Amino acid sequence: MRASTNSCFHDAAIEAVKGWVFHPRMIDGEPAAQKDLETVVTFVSEETDPELYLEPTEDLNLKIPAMYPEKCMAGAKDIEQVFIRYDISTEGETKNVEVVATTNECFNESAVGSVQRWRYEPRIVDGRALERIGVETIITFKLE
Repeated sequence: MRASTNSCFHDAAIEAVKGWVFHPRMIDGEPAAQKDLETVVTFVSEETDPELYLEPTEDLNLKIPAMYPEKCMAGAKDIEQVFIRYDISTEGETKNVEVVATTNECFNESAVGSVQRWRYEPRIVDGRALERIGVETIITFKLE
């Protein structure tokens, strides 16, 4: 476990992931080892509509990639990550963008700035747009 917002969820998250089944990664038609696989486990109460908390992919209209900050190059590892939480307004704009965890604070500003410019198709339920709360993503910076 790399990061958690509350240690009381550690055991439940580990148990949930133990039950997952994956198809192997294929390279040239052959199964290949997968390293550094990472995911985010989000818990919601039973009274909450889980659809509102899943990271949307199909309705992301504009995803501005985070730029690798030159000022961070000297002190950075090969891979740095910033775990971001944000809300999506009824208009599809990101708001309340915050850093939950980071491997290097130097990258936070670039990651937050990128997510603040993302735009989504509004989630429509029963004819009205809904706000989505607590969407999470990980921005990965890799120097090649």
